[in-house]
This record gives sequence, structure tokens and C-alpha cells, in this order.
Amino acid sequence: MRLITVRYQSSIILNHFEGLKLTLASLKISYLEQLNSKIFALLPTNFTCLKIDHLIKRIGMRGETVIFGHKKSDIRRFLEFTRLLS
Repeated sequence: MRLITVRYQSSIILNHFEGLKLTLASLKISYLEQLNSKIFALLPTNFTCLKIDHLIKRIGMRGETVIFGHKKSDIRRFLEFTRLLS
């Protein structure tokens, strides 16, 4: 009976450590994703060439230019929305 108890306890301990390994890996991935989103959020504020208005001017959209059926203002809102998601 003692041998069965020891094996059972050791299997519980091993399962516990395997769970910790998985948790640690997921925490690392989560941290990297957060860091990535912070970097991409800071880029446009530090580099004016990456701001949405600058990019729109750079590709030559003026006034109510329509590209693929979308107005410039709609494209700007979409780009700002996608930037907020990242």
C-alpha cells in the first residue's frame, strides 16, 4: 500500500510541474505579445513618418480620393482602428 501511495504522490507532483512548465511558456508568450503591441503603439508617436496622416499623404491621396470604393476618411478610420487593436 505504501508503494502505491508514493507512486500516486510522485505522479501528482510530476503533473504539477508539467502544468507549471506550460503556464510559464504561456506567460512568456503573453508577455512577448504585450511587449510587441506596446512597441507598435509607440512607433507612430516617436517617428512621424509612421503616422497615418503622413502615410496617406505619402501615397498621394488628396481630398476625397477614392481607392477601391473607399474614401480617404474611411481608410484613415480603418487604419486607426487596426492600430488600436494591435
